[in-house]
Amino acid sequence: MTMFSVIYMLGYGLLCLTRGDLQKDTLASCYRTNDITLCEVTEIGDTTRPWVKAWLTAYRVIHANKTAQSIEAKLIGYVEGGKNIRVGDQLLIGSVPERIKNAGNPGEFDAEQYWHGKGIHWQLFVAKGMYKRVVSSTSWSIGKLGEPLRNALATGLKKHLKDRERAIALALILGDRSELDTETTMSFVNTGAMHVLAVSGLHIGILMSILLFLLARLNRFISRKQATFFVVLLMWLYALITGLSPSVVRAVYMFSVLVLAQVLGRQYRPLNTLFFTAFSLLIFNPFTLFDIGFQLSFLAMLGIYLFYKPISSMFYFEQRVLRWLWNGTAVGFAAQLLTTPISLYYFHQFPNYFVLTNLGLMASTGIILGGGLLLMTCYAVPYISAGIAWLLSSSISCSYWIIETIEKLPGAVAYGFTPNLWWVFLCSFTAIALFYVRKNKWYNSLLFALTLVLMVVLVCDRYKNLATNEFCILSANKTVALVKKSNSIVCFYWCKPNKFKDIQRMVIDYTKIHPGKVRYCSLKKNWDLQTDNKTLAVMFRQCKWGTSIQVNNKEIDLIRNPQFFESSTPNKRVLMPWVNNTVGYPLSSGAFRMKI
Repeated sequence: MTMFSVIYMLGYGLLCLTRGDLQKDTLASCYRTNDITLCEVTEIGDTTRPWVKAWLTAYRVIHANKTAQSIEAKLIGYVEGGKNIRVGDQLLIGSVPERIKNAGNPGEFDAEQYWHGKGIHWQLFVAKGMYKRVVSSTSWSIGKLGEPLRNALATGLKKHLKDRERAIALALILGDRSELDTETTMSFVNTGAMHVLAVSGLHIGILMSILLFLLARLNRFISRKQATFFVVLLMWLYALITGLSPSVVRAVYMFSVLVLAQVLGRQYRPLNTLFFTAFSLLIFNPFTLFDIGFQLSFLAMLGIYLFYKPISSMFYFEQRVLRWLWNGTAVGFAAQLLTTPISLYYFHQFPNYFVLTNLGLMASTGIILGGGLLLMTCYAVPYISAGIAWLLSSSISCSYWIIETIEKLPGAVAYGFTPNLWWVFLCSFTAIALFYVRKNKWYNSLLFALTLVLMVVLVCDRYKNLATNEFCILSANKTVALVKKSNSIVCFYWCKPNKFKDIQRMVIDYTKIHPGKVRYCSLKKNWDLQTDNKTLAVMFRQCKWGTSIQVNNKEIDLIRNPQFFESSTPNKRVLMPWVNNTVGYPLSSGAFRMKI
């Protein structure tokens, strides 16, 4: 126990040192207004988007007096029109670095904790003309080897597929989600099929199964060990083609270790191999532990290894088709047992028909990925590639029809879950203990009582969120006010037409915590809203200093322009995020919420 504690403390200390928790924040101490930051691009996101996400390392600050100061800081940058930026480029950036900070709105993603776990505390919003490339990347990288084949395959998909089918194929086969629209993405999220769109363990597992099955038919020409090595090499080639994204590399490495250990090991223990894989990844990059994709994929594999056999043995079917369907269902249940608690913690929602979704997509996903493999090898053959593309299009259309049908079922998604980390840990521990703790009356009674308590806590917390009646002004650079009463939400907003999607995203995040039917009302005109039973009356009036709001006889002044505001009124004052030095509630500290 003492040795374990020492190793734990050393590991935690090294993690804090690597992340920068024990070091002085050099960027905060030396950056001044109008300084220029010299950064190097270490990783680049989707270059087809208007604002390109780039991972930057700042190593020099150039002051206004032309003096320079060396620093070392990691930043996340959003570069407008940065489609020509490449990894290894050195950029002079004139934008002001900002601390990564959550807006404080209900249901929003915890970006501050997410980036802090990766050792990144600063962000840059780089508009056009605010950066200059001083050194272009000419270095060779292994990730560039797969670009010709990846571009050729993407060209083939874009040539033969149209609209939604093309977008889904690019995401599912190549991991390119740039063409997916919000409606399609939300359909996959609401049915519990989002893992299908992210190239990860599911895809690698299916591809390896298909290849091993095909090579098993050639056992006269190739041994099982040779076939396994060949399939592993093909999977690494596939990872190269998809751009060596972290999720794909992680999945390929994990399955490579598992498959090779099964073939070469005298005593093959899947759990030992799984933990060895996770340990290796964490040694290489400790921040992988904080990656949501790693957590979900590891827990899904752990759940399958722990729970699949006990669940599948509950029922036995003589008919092969029913047995195949039940085994697939058992795999879904096993993976869901350990991923559900942490999914509720991160995403606040649960797809009630995930079993139907997994069953419906089992066959079509394999066909799509198999067709993708064929298209990789036959993309230059005219008629064959067209036939394969038709098969892909039909399979994708069928898959999306299944998704749409399940999404329209009553109660397809349950919202309003806000468990804490203690609940997540206890729920995961209880799930494992129910299957593996020695069976006797006392232990079973204790575990079932703990399970009941955890479920009651979750349900009561959700009911509290559903029953919330409140007036809420979201923390944003645009005016967004929400009135929630029972299962109805009215959103009053003021923004330019091209920014309305930003409003919708914030409202969708809110409805994950406090669900309801949303109605949007533009503040380009004044509003008087009153419910039929007269339990709620809301009034909005535009003023030169902002917006005057009345909710059930409670006066609120939302201040945008403080220079025009007269402070003689006793009303409650809410300040937009950019308003300073005025008495009132600042939205820069989080959303303003008031019970009604």
